[in-house]
Amino acid sequence: MIKKKAQGGEMIGLLVIIILILVLVAFFFRFASKPKSNIQEESIISIQLNNFLQAYTKYTPCSSKTMVDVIVACSESKSICGYEDSCTLVKDESDNMLRTFFNKEYSRETIKMTIKNNDKELVSIPDIDLQCKHNIVEDKNIPLTDLNIKLVYCLS
Repeated sequence: MIKKKAQGGEMIGLLVIIILILVLVAFFFRFASKPKSNIQEESIISIQLNNFLQAYTKYTPCSSKTMVDVIVACSESKSICGYEDSCTLVKDESDNMLRTFFNKEYSRETIKMTIKNNDKELVSIPDIDLQCKHNIVEDKNIPLTDLNIKLVYCLS
């Protein structure tokens, strides 16, 4: 009788091991079938976007006026740096900076920059919506204002 109890315990142990193996195989196939993302590439792009935003806010398009000053003037519909419409200066300088900073990667289908005051869109470069399957988003709130700068980088 003692042998039968031992055999029953062995059977339960074997059954538990088989179930664990089946669960592990199921997890393996579940995660092995997922498309692989390139985390290193995405991290590099995210850092580049963040660096761009840092440089962008400190850039001075005219005498001692930073892009933040120009964006604030745009949100208040004021003239600045000899431009009657400060939003035109924001668009021109932003487009030039995107081309310079991202060089070969920049195209109007790859990167979109949006500047908003609360939920009102002030500037959008380009003026089209990007068609992305996967994207990386970085944004920056401008201190002491309701302004937000958002960059979207489309991955294929």
